[in-house]
Amino acid sequence: MKTKTHVAWGTRLALVLVTSALLVAHQPAEATLLNTGQSLLFNFDFTGQTPAGPYINSMVAVTLNNFSVGTQATVSLFDGLNGAGLVTTLGSGGTGVPLFTFGFTGFLGANDGIFSLMVFANTGPLDVNAATATLINAAGARATLTGTLATVPEPATLALLGLGLAGLGFARRKR
Repeated sequence: MKTKTHVAWGTRLALVLVTSALLVAHQPAEATLLNTGQSLLFNFDFTGQTPAGPYINSMVAVTLNNFSVGTQATVSLFDGLNGAGLVTTLGSGGTGVPLFTFGFTGFLGANDGIFSLMVFANTGPLDVNAATATLINAAGARATLTGTLATVPEPATLALLGLGLAGLGFARRKR
């Protein structure tokens, strides 16, 4: 009798762990506060935007609120989505100004209108406000887009999910 109760309890715990991991993985990506060692990845896809590419010039920027003295950030640009194809990285220390913008002009990786940008908190906290890009085609027409946050599961979320699935497998095996 105790074994059945123990297995039922173990199964319940495993289900709670799996459910928790899934809920954490699907949280809205609106949180913008980065602590030391955390990053945000923004994807930009100008496919179907007016004006159409190819684009000959770009202005890409990420804005930080209250970039405090003593904090440090690194911003990297990639010529593909989800951080594929690193092109350039720019780092800076906190300025103490209420609004600080990292800007890139003439980013060649944006010629096809598909690229990504990552903000990394070397020392935090960093409050990321927005990431935007304006691309200019040969006729001088501009298209502007706000980056969308890429959903990359945190390692702890994956560990929680794995632990829950392993628990379910163990509970089933015990039966």
